Amino acid sequence: MEQTISILIYLAIGALMGTIFYFVMRKIFLGKIYGAIITGILGAILGANFLGEPVRFINSFFNKYNVEIFPTIVGSILVIWIFKAISAGINHQK
Repeated sequence: MEQTISILIYLAIGALMGTIFYFVMRKIFLGKIYGAIITGILGAILGANFLGEPVRFINSFFNKYNVEIFPTIVGSILVIWIFKAISAGINHQK
């Protein structure tokens, strides 16, 4: 049950970051809102897995469901930013 909640939190954070980048920051993405959400979810999962260890001390404050919140957000933002840069280049060439 706790692992299911953790996965749902990763999905929610990634989807939220994708939505923020698409609607609030008005960034252009390949795949529009769906591309931004999928990229945000992918970044959240990658960030939690690869950035979890270096920032373990920050996670102790937010680690209720065994979810690394800070690396999840950072990874999501990083992957969305990279995808936005790629999308802008592709959309510019059309």
